[in-house]
Amino acid sequence: MIKFLLRNQQNIMDTFLGISALVIVMLLITKALPKKRGRMLLHIELSAFLLLLFNRLTYIFTGDVSTLGYVMNRLANFASFFLIPVTIMAFNFYLADLLREDAGIERRSRRLRAVFFLCVAGMAFVIIAHFTGMFYTFDEMNYYHRMPGFVFSYIIPVAALVIQFSVIYRYRRQFGKWIHLSLVLFIVIPSAAAIIQIFAYGLSLINVALVLGATLLYIFAYLTINEEIESRHNERIKDLEDEKKVIHRQFDKTVKSFVNALDGRYVHTQGHSQRVAEYSRRIAELDGKSDAECEEIYYAALLHDVGRIWMPDDIVKNLGHLSDEQQEKVRQMPVIGSQILSGIDDMPNLDVGAHYHCERYDGKGYPDGLSAEKIPEAARIIAAADAYDLMASECDLTPPMPPQLIRQRFVEESGGKLDPKYAKIVLQVLDSKEMEIIDPSSYVDAVYENEFFCDPYRDHVTTGIEIREEPTRIRFRYEPTETGEGDFSAPSLIVFDSYDGRVHDMPREIEAYRYTEFGEVWFDGHFVNTEARNMTMEYMPHDVDNDDSEGTYEIIVYRQMDHARIVVESHEATSEVIVALPDSSQNAYIGLTGEHCHVSSITIEKLDVDSSYGDIQRIADPVSYIDRLESDLPNVQINGKRTASTLGVRIKDGARIVFHTRSLPSADLIWHCPYIVLYSSDDGNVGSEGYKEFGLVRLNGETKKSDDTAQNDIAVKKSDEFVSWDRWKERNQKGYECEVRFRKLGNKITLYTDNAGISIENTTTIFDKTHDIYAAITGDQCAITDIRVG
Repeated sequence: MIKFLLRNQQNIMDTFLGISALVIVMLLITKALPKKRGRMLLHIELSAFLLLLFNRLTYIFTGDVSTLGYVMNRLANFASFFLIPVTIMAFNFYLADLLREDAGIERRSRRLRAVFFLCVAGMAFVIIAHFTGMFYTFDEMNYYHRMPGFVFSYIIPVAALVIQFSVIYRYRRQFGKWIHLSLVLFIVIPSAAAIIQIFAYGLSLINVALVLGATLLYIFAYLTINEEIESRHNERIKDLEDEKKVIHRQFDKTVKSFVNALDGRYVHTQGHSQRVAEYSRRIAELDGKSDAECEEIYYAALLHDVGRIWMPDDIVKNLGHLSDEQQEKVRQMPVIGSQILSGIDDMPNLDVGAHYHCERYDGKGYPDGLSAEKIPEAARIIAAADAYDLMASECDLTPPMPPQLIRQRFVEESGGKLDPKYAKIVLQVLDSKEMEIIDPSSYVDAVYENEFFCDPYRDHVTTGIEIREEPTRIRFRYEPTETGEGDFSAPSLIVFDSYDGRVHDMPREIEAYRYTEFGEVWFDGHFVNTEARNMTMEYMPHDVDNDDSEGTYEIIVYRQMDHARIVVESHEATSEVIVALPDSSQNAYIGLTGEHCHVSSITIEKLDVDSSYGDIQRIADPVSYIDRLESDLPNVQINGKRTASTLGVRIKDGARIVFHTRSLPSADLIWHCPYIVLYSSDDGNVGSEGYKEFGLVRLNGETKKSDDTAQNDIAVKKSDEFVSWDRWKERNQKGYECEVRFRKLGNKITLYTDNAGISIENTTTIFDKTHDIYAAITGDQCAITDIRVG
């Protein structure tokens, strides 16, 4: 290493001279450093530069016996020794300034004053040594020779550096990390170089080390300034963000207060704008929009109905039958709303919802009659959210729609009123019962109440408990309430069906929720058959006079196909009720009620046994809709959503399936139709070992959501044959011939079918390397007969 340094030290010195000169230029032009600190760093760097420069000149003029060589060699060596304490003194002033500015120490340290006097003494020794030859001499050939006193030229600078290091160590916690590191390196590097140079004659390490240390002082000082600037910048950004958040909160409060006041004008609009805003943001999130885009859409949706501030009361009170003049005023609401919001420069898209949410995807909306992609995307999202809330909310004129009808309406209006993309997102949310959008109380699987009071008969009826093939046990306690003399008191139950699993008695609700009541059952041997095909009761009294179980009731309920069995155990008797439902596709629920009674401690438990719990005696003939001609595959009656399916047909290019389909009498939704399912399994049948599902196409034009197994791309068109969805349902109820064709190309299977004016082309791209793909027919509340495979 020493040999390498001896061989290359002049090149090294030249390199560091260039670096030092560059740092000096940077210090002269920099504006980032405080002026005083910049001057001190410039002093250190300039001293170190001159020190190294004169040291380099000694190598140039050594051995030069000319007059110039004689003078320059002595001048250069003198400067090389003299500038070492000068550089250390400059560093001493820099350190004192750091202690004052960074550590807050106003009074100069005694040790730093001692360093100052040591540096002055060192300069004096250099002057004396120059004339006495104490440190070095020159021979007649103008060559430099070290003298025994040279050690003193090292002792004083090293002693000064050691004292400075003690000061740095004492106040180390007051310096920043970069400043502290640069100070330590400025001490350590020259000190180590001095020790090496004592024993390695011919090296000029101290001078190079001082230049390196001075350069590091500048670099680390600049890093510190950059950190401080970045820190102040971040603080400013944080302050601006905090200020923005405060402004945002104030804006949010102001907008919500305004919107709440607007919605609060009428009972049926309370909370509407807030809900639409939340729904819009959720739809945007599911569509993959950024947080900023979702926020923008949220506020545009929050203010989408701002035009209603102008709507007169006479219009609001007569929304169901407006005059032509009133309808024209309603059509002007979006224009007025956008004009109100257009002056807010900070949120230029705030008026999008107000202006365009009444546009229709098919171009039949208002105020501008835009269609498809010409309608701003945010407005198309808001239109879907607005449509959902209007359907799901109760107003003065109509009750809220049940989820089944909301879903049907979104299918019907996809591509008409609503953008198919966002209608599909809402449908996916409805299918998954995602709580961010769908109110869980809309579903039958809600939490049932633990107790209730009933005074007049049916004053209160619990949420329906579904009758399933798996037995359910219901337990409760009954107590009579205070009644007038001769008043009847007893619990009872109602057997019924409705979309929302609740009992309804208002005509509008009965129609909206498709409510059907099959019968009423009391626990004393009486029942009423309302719309069941048949209903029987076997009442078996007990011979026990007193028992601790008095007032305790237990009900076991289950069904087999189109028959339901209800067994009631009480203190007085055991009752067995059999109900023959209209057909196997009909859902059925029981609701607890009573008269002048208090029912408490209600528990509901699903029993871990199958429907063989007890065969139900048939009291009505089986209802079958597949007693027709059979062809290549057995006929299938599908009573509920995918409760049955045909045998599988292996797909090959050009394959086709032809069959007859009809909806069951209880079917009244547009997806009560056949579905074509694409899958693989070990034996080629649905649900068997190794089953993987890749595609599902409903003949009403819906398809399975793409996942990690396959991608489904569907194109749906309505021909002139399609009149309306009501006519389409009528066609399904009457029945028709259906043909499904397949084209297979590698891992892509394309399905083609055209039924009652709905043309479908669905391409399923399968990611799995499965070789055999099968198709089967399933569905919801439909009968599939006369199945032919080609």
